[in-house]
Amino acid sequence: MHKFSPTLFQHLATDTARNLVITAGAGTGKTEVLTRRIIKILREEKLSIDRLMVVTFTDKAAVEMKERIYSAIEREIEKDGDAHFKKLKDNFLENRISTFHAFCAGLLREYPIEAEIDPYFRVMDEVDKVFFLRRVINRSINELAEDRKNPDLSVLSFEWSKSAIANAVYSLIQKREDAGPWMHEFAHLSWYEFKERLPAYQECILREVCYKPARSQVLTVAVQLLIRAQPDPPDDDSALSLRRKELLDMVPQLQSLLLSAMHEDFDPCPVKQYRDLVLKTCNLRGAQAKAWANDPQALDLLREGIMSIRSVLESLNIEDFDINWAVEEEAFAICQALARVATVCLNAYREEKKRENYLDFQDLQIKILALLKSGKHDHIIKELREKYIYIMVDEFQDTNDLQWNIVRAITSDEGKELLGDRLFIVGDEKQAIYSFRGGDVSLFARVRRKLLESNRKCGTHRVPFNLSNAEGNEKDYTREYAAALPEDRLVRSGEIIFRDNFRSAAKLITFFNLFFHELLSQELYEDYEARPQRLICSGNRRRGSIELLLVDRTGDNEDESLKINDETAGLEDIDVYTKEAHLIATKIKEVLLGDDPVYENVRNRASGGRPAIAILLNRRTKLKIYEEALRRESIDFVVVRGRGFYQRQEIVDLGNLLGLLADMSNSVYLAGFLRSPVGHVSDEGIYALSRLPGGERLWDKLCLLFEGIHPDDRNKKIDDIFQEDDYSSLKRAYDSLLRWHFLSRRMVLIDFLHLVLDGGGYYASLARGMRGEQAISNIEKLLDLARDATLSEQNDFLSFAQWLNDRIDYIEEEGEADVDIVLGGAVQLMTVHQSKGLEFPLVFVPDLTASFNFGERETLRFDHVTESLTIDDHSFLRKMRFEIGIDAPDPLKNFEPAPTLIKRIIEKRNREKVIAERKRLFYVASTRAMDHLILVGQLKSLGQYAVQEERARSLNQMRSWMDWLSKILKLTESLEGMRGTITLGKKDGEYLKIPYRLFDENTSMLSFTEELRTEFPLFADNR
Repeated sequence: MHKFSPTLFQHLATDTARNLVITAGAGTGKTEVLTRRIIKILREEKLSIDRLMVVTFTDKAAVEMKERIYSAIEREIEKDGDAHFKKLKDNFLENRISTFHAFCAGLLREYPIEAEIDPYFRVMDEVDKVFFLRRVINRSINELAEDRKNPDLSVLSFEWSKSAIANAVYSLIQKREDAGPWMHEFAHLSWYEFKERLPAYQECILREVCYKPARSQVLTVAVQLLIRAQPDPPDDDSALSLRRKELLDMVPQLQSLLLSAMHEDFDPCPVKQYRDLVLKTCNLRGAQAKAWANDPQALDLLREGIMSIRSVLESLNIEDFDINWAVEEEAFAICQALARVATVCLNAYREEKKRENYLDFQDLQIKILALLKSGKHDHIIKELREKYIYIMVDEFQDTNDLQWNIVRAITSDEGKELLGDRLFIVGDEKQAIYSFRGGDVSLFARVRRKLLESNRKCGTHRVPFNLSNAEGNEKDYTREYAAALPEDRLVRSGEIIFRDNFRSAAKLITFFNLFFHELLSQELYEDYEARPQRLICSGNRRRGSIELLLVDRTGDNEDESLKINDETAGLEDIDVYTKEAHLIATKIKEVLLGDDPVYENVRNRASGGRPAIAILLNRRTKLKIYEEALRRESIDFVVVRGRGFYQRQEIVDLGNLLGLLADMSNSVYLAGFLRSPVGHVSDEGIYALSRLPGGERLWDKLCLLFEGIHPDDRNKKIDDIFQEDDYSSLKRAYDSLLRWHFLSRRMVLIDFLHLVLDGGGYYASLARGMRGEQAISNIEKLLDLARDATLSEQNDFLSFAQWLNDRIDYIEEEGEADVDIVLGGAVQLMTVHQSKGLEFPLVFVPDLTASFNFGERETLRFDHVTESLTIDDHSFLRKMRFEIGIDAPDPLKNFEPAPTLIKRIIEKRNREKVIAERKRLFYVASTRAMDHLILVGQLKSLGQYAVQEERARSLNQMRSWMDWLSKILKLTESLEGMRGTITLGKKDGEYLKIPYRLFDENTSMLSFTEELRTEFPLFADNR
């Protein structure tokens, strides 16, 4: 029996009297509420399901939403046999629950004539688009190059290589919804018109750069530290004491100068001069004076205060935004040439798609938006507004402006004002982690403001909520509403926040509230910065835990290592990451082989083979280290590979075979095939083959091993080199490869693939695997692609083999074939991005020391730049323009490349966006935990001044999760001994004691000579 007892705010989210924006924190049940809202509308308003437009971010999410709603409809029928719901079930395929891409594609097929497209257009997936677009760009550039007098290509070629030009054009076309208008305008812009923009850009960035530190608390806290750092005696007239007094006068004056940046007539010159003066005063010379030497505590306070001031002022790089007009003029010529060349390539791309009858995902959205805004076909937008009574958007934090403009067009009146009761959006800014897919988290804040403003204009904010309880539970929403919302103006205006977390245990909720409140809190928020949200533990009553596993890197460079004496593996280097991995493996054994009742839920899930433990990776580069640690401890695990269809192992295995048959000299393909379930050769067998004398390539060695040798002629030497199973597998592979190589050029492509899959044992090997059904479905999907290839340019074996391996090498995000994916294996390794939407009883987050990647070596940058700025006490209000920044030669410095003003502005903004997204990614990683969260990292330093240095830097100046963790938990001053506890929060308020464990090389069992033997199904038998 499906039971769901909504909270007050979940109940309010089903209201249909006003537009609603729901901020749903991690584990707050937003999908369940969205389902309930849809069912309530269908029940009360007797609507057909195609009157609701429900869009979400991924195909997987859309499928899940359809399943939930279909199940809810069935429950309604079981409840009372409602005829309306029976009809809904019969007509369920008419639903409009989909991704934005699928919605737009369906709409274009309804209005192909108005959209001026072939109704039988084909949608190009992202992988095909990459290769298609790059092919068009390369051909277009080659055609331009044939005209040796082409001035634009000449300008670009003087500065960039051909590949750099192609990459720049590719990036612009990928962002053509913004870059397209820029290309059109810039191609015809004069230098005089462009140079007039730069002072406005400079003024806005300098006001922003100065105002932000003034509003932060760092300088205020620094002054308080200086006040507390009283010399002894107080009237001491030593040089250091006098500088302290000067700083107490100067810092508030500097802060006042910085605050004047909120005004449009702000002059940065006095700030620069005064900053330099304060920096000269920020030194500790004279610390040996008697007044300070006698009071080291006061000296420490003074040192910390001065470090804090220096930290702020050294980052106040006003000079970074000086305009070098010589560089700007050079850059203008390059950008103009780039705009013209990119326009040629974009037009060629459009023509090529039209010829092939293709539309890519951007086309779907761009064409629909153009159609909705077209006065020529205004009947379409009228029909859509009449058709869709309610529009609901899930995962709104992952949408972009193009998608929002489509939704806004349908939910607005003729005057382009939002209607007051049509729109429902749900998301969570703290979980926006897909900027690399085009998601724009800043959109959430902008749309929230627009939606609340619209409700107030329409008067729907005055309509009371319907608090009647139709759920059959005992909740009195009227009484609860009066108690919880005596001032309900914001909620009535349409903003509802879900705080009740049903996923995580109470200790974890306390950690989330304390830690992320400090990490996310700002004095002034940009739209791309998530605000902290206090969660309430409402569902998980199990005893949870939060723990730190730490490696001390003090005096331990990455080049240095600890040697392990292992008789089976020999000497091996153990670096800090291997120590991390060993701590994780040891903890997993403790949890699963122990009897601590706190981990009972983890053991129960693991013993049933269900996902129980997740190791969430910051990056994949260290994956092998964690895999090896688990193998050494005989712990069975599953690596969740990239979600891309072409990166699934069964596709990679087949790609290796086809690549090999296309080029038998490729040893990489041969090794991959031999290691596959069909080749069935061990790593030791492949290594032994590679060591055979004769032949440079692996295929040559395989041929030498078997050519002319009768089975009875095997000699003892061969038996000494190969195990029996490996020798038999190599012989079978050799015979099959010779036969397949002969047939591959002589059979129809699809028939040949069937021959290999049936006769080669592929289907049999896939069926034995844990994800057999999914693997076979993926192979069937590949066969469908092969059938299509027989009708296209990849109609022969060699072309198809190249086509497939190009896609395998390209890491993409295409979903798997449409089969439910059940993740088997109790221990799972995956990236944090892959874990979004999942939950596990026990979560490890290792590699906390990984530095953030700001992409600082990029030659070309593009983004929106502020051209006018209004600052109030709470936010920045900006007017933005899309621009491109590059490196251009500086004639005054021997023509060395130098970044333009726009590039420097975009790089600064990008750095801030990256830091904001890394905060959100840390939040997502941590909140996947249901019961237990274990953070695994490395202590960089425990030196004499580490505490002051850590306190002096702001969170936004730090470059890793470990830096944040260390600062907020005060690790450098709180650790005492190899084990202990750290207190997060204040003991006179809400606080949490967090146990920690340091890696101890004296007691850690690093030899791995004993093999674990247990009946526990998680652990692999490696005999």
